[in-house]
Amino acid sequence: MSADGAKAHLAEIAADSRRALPAATGIDAAALVDRRDLAGQRARADDIDDHIADEIDDWLAGLCEFEGESAARQDQEMMEMEDRLLAHIDRLDAAVLSAAQPGVPALGERRPTLGAIRSARGLLDNGFRFINRQALDQIARHNQTAGALDNPWLIELWAMYQQADTHSRAQLTPLVVAVCDPPARQRIEALTGCEPPTGQAAVWAADVRAAVAARRKAQHRSVLDDLAAQRTARIAQACGADLAHLVDADTNRWQAAVDDWADSGCTPRHLATAWEQAAIDIAQDLFAAANEPGPAPSADLQLAGAATQPRVDTDADRADPPPPTSVPAVAAMAARPDPSPTLIPASAGDRAGPDAAAVREAADWYHQQLVSSPDAAEARAYLIGRGIGEDLWAQWQLGWAPDQWQALVDHLVRSGIGAEAGIAAGVLGRTRGRTWDFLRGRVVFPIRDAVGTPIALAGRTLKDDGPKYLNTPNTRLYNKSEALYGTDQAAPSVAATGEAVVVEGYTDVIAAHQAGIKNTVAACGTALGPGHLHTLRAQCSQPGLLTIAFDSDTAGTKAAHTIAELADGQGVHTRTVQLPDGCDPADLQPEDLRRTVRHSLPHPWSAIARIAELDRTRSYGELARAARAAVRQTAGDPTAAVLAAHHIAVAADLDLQQLIDSALPTPAEAALAAPAIDIGL
Repeated sequence: MSADGAKAHLAEIAADSRRALPAATGIDAAALVDRRDLAGQRARADDIDDHIADEIDDWLAGLCEFEGESAARQDQEMMEMEDRLLAHIDRLDAAVLSAAQPGVPALGERRPTLGAIRSARGLLDNGFRFINRQALDQIARHNQTAGALDNPWLIELWAMYQQADTHSRAQLTPLVVAVCDPPARQRIEALTGCEPPTGQAAVWAADVRAAVAARRKAQHRSVLDDLAAQRTARIAQACGADLAHLVDADTNRWQAAVDDWADSGCTPRHLATAWEQAAIDIAQDLFAAANEPGPAPSADLQLAGAATQPRVDTDADRADPPPPTSVPAVAAMAARPDPSPTLIPASAGDRAGPDAAAVREAADWYHQQLVSSPDAAEARAYLIGRGIGEDLWAQWQLGWAPDQWQALVDHLVRSGIGAEAGIAAGVLGRTRGRTWDFLRGRVVFPIRDAVGTPIALAGRTLKDDGPKYLNTPNTRLYNKSEALYGTDQAAPSVAATGEAVVVEGYTDVIAAHQAGIKNTVAACGTALGPGHLHTLRAQCSQPGLLTIAFDSDTAGTKAAHTIAELADGQGVHTRTVQLPDGCDPADLQPEDLRRTVRHSLPHPWSAIARIAELDRTRSYGELARAARAAVRQTAGDPTAAVLAAHHIAVAADLDLQQLIDSALPTPAEAALAAPAIDIGL
């Protein structure tokens, strides 16, 4: 720089500064600039630096005016930024100035020009360093509602993984890991030593990851566009026309940060960190450009993208990759037939005796009442209103119990079966020597065994008084802790597919079968328990998958969670149907019900969805405890535990590392849990 140029530079800095430039006593800066000896000027500049270092710090502090923040934070941020800028300019000195002047002595620590620091600090002032909080809130809200479901390829693969044998799981694991988000992938690889897929599987996995990132950016497009516009306007204002190339550099840098953010799970925490880092990076670029004026940007700035055009994001036009079964190895596993299980009917001896005859006769008589009795008009209207027509009345042997105390008593006596058999069967009751009908004024749903023989009755009232549903009591034939409604209709389908769907109500079972979901059953007036799973094994063969389609209210959600825990403990994998708010399966049209069941979620995604739906007014601690409980369900499988922790952390904006650490044992705990090996000594 010429002497005249140096004078002009100093004058420009002084004119732009809100405070006068510091000046050390006894040093004539203008005289130094007039001298032509470059080495001498630099040596004297170092001398100036020694004299005015403290005054520079005071001057910088005057430029950093943060309203409403403590002086301690101002000082800390100012010093951190100054240290980073000084380190950056020292690298520029070593790479450019010293190399260009090999005869010049080493400079040691140099202070940058005050105007350069002022430009960089000015960019970070006025809130630019920290991202807009409203944008983060928008992202968190979207993640809460849909963030866990933006990778359907992973969900489908995981459902196959759950039902696979040990050999097939080993084949599927690399593909599962390859299509999950990088934070989860890195942890699973460290835990399992899983190697990445190769060949066509690797290509497919890369396409899936690109599609997931594109989906996420499209979902958050409005927020990302607003943030990009804010950056461009603020940086353009700080740089001016002479440094316009820095705007392009920041555009490319920010787009790369967004790509990494979208690929890693789209958490608000990650985006906030990326924004702050990008803000500091552009401030460093601005500092470097202002500190070293010249005809061309520095080498560092060129590497940052100063000589390139801003990148155009074309992800919105990307076509989704095919489903996992397009990968040959996965297709082979999906097409492999399972051993055909055998349907095991109930013992014929259990259906003999007067009590069994009483239940069968009661079910037949109640059915005739529904079909022909004038008193059953209200019941017929109720069933038709629920979409249960006359053809289904016969298929399910539906009936009507007249609103009388001894109608069934009289019928059983006339038929020769007698009241005692009816009492033993539970269809009649007796109090103080008086015998009476157990069900009165109710629509009747016979509960049948696997071969269609009635073993008990359930009745639904059409009035507002009394319990909504009433089941006949436990008998020799019937145990409500084991019996399942719809077993006779569902058993062949469950035996053939190895899958069962469980719902809450009797009409839900009928609606599901009418919609073509033939493997649907329901517990009878009680929560699903171990005895019901035993019934599925004994009468319908062992199901490898249990799909839970309970009501979407709080009680239904909690019951589904309990059943999932129970089934997982018995080696039965579960999926959970996400029903619309306020609906049960019988409320949906057949096509809607089929689609909803088809889109059920395997664990841990069902748990992820449940955690994400929790009320955000709860304390952070309560939310974190619920999340840790969900992750611990998968602790037996490190891959499942990490996937659950990652997606719950994204959906609920929780700390990923803490969730993983709470689910997986430490190395010391794992060593303690390892079984001792008997070597015969």
